[in-house]
Amino acid sequence: MFYKENVDNAVANKGAGVCYDAYALCQKRKDLSISKEIPVYIWHGVEDKTIPLSYIKYFQSKYSVKAEHVIDNIGHMLYLPYWKAIIAEATSM
Repeated sequence: MFYKENVDNAVANKGAGVCYDAYALCQKRKDLSISKEIPVYIWHGVEDKTIPLSYIKYFQSKYSVKAEHVIDNIGHMLYLPYWKAIIAEATSM
């Protein structure tokens, strides 16, 4: 059910949700700020062609990074096979 609900939301309105997400992610921002009180967990695939691995250092400088997971042989969509581990880590705070 988890996947179905998320896929339904992503493709709602003839796929417009995905377009809006992409548009929002591409907008310039003065500063992305998340309170240092909010823990950030980084999960990154070594084969990611969307977000360079070097961005981890940027995130470390801006946010309160509690854990990093750099995973070999997987790209940008690593959350698909690792979603249980990601949720487990996020809910164990």
